[in-house]
Amino acid sequence: QITDNDVRRLARKGGVKRIAKATIAEARHALVEYMKAVLKDTVVYTEHARRMTVTVPDVLRALRKRGTTLYGYGGDELPTGVKSRHRRAETIRT
Repeated sequence: QITDNDVRRLARKGGVKRIAKATIAEARHALVEYMKAVLKDTVVYTEHARRMTVTVPDVLRALRKRGTTLYGYGGDELPTGVKSRHRRAETIRT
């Protein structure tokens, strides 16, 4: 169950100061539909690998399929245009 406060918290992280009740209901519906779609894709990847346990790469692949990339999980390469904060890492990569 996604509560009104959950939606408000997400909206606040996005910079929203005030949010109408109707907007909360619509945002909740959109969030639930998005999560259902991502979980469905995640299950497809898990079943294809003939596993019973969902792993982080399964979720990352499902998110990437939907156009969302989470940085910081796996892979040692940086996305294009992102500079490393560590000089040592930059010298090793070059």
